[in-house]
Amino acid sequence: AISLVSFDYKQIKKIIVKKASIAYLKDEASSLIRPIFVLEGEAQLTNSSTIPVLLHLSALSDSSFGPLSK
Repeated sequence: AISLVSFDYKQIKKIIVKKASIAYLKDEASSLIRPIFVLEGEAQLTNSSTIPVLLHLSALSDSSFGPLSK
């Protein structure tokens, strides 16, 4: 297992995405539910080893979440 606290991201040579899906993440501060992309795959490191990765990215730009009208 790799500790994210001590992991040096400069070791990542490339990431290969094998599966992409959409999920929803609740923002506790605003109670909004935001769509996100969930990407699963593997990272190839500079030492030629590979590790599994799970990434999540916002499916909308930050400008999509402007002030809410009442």
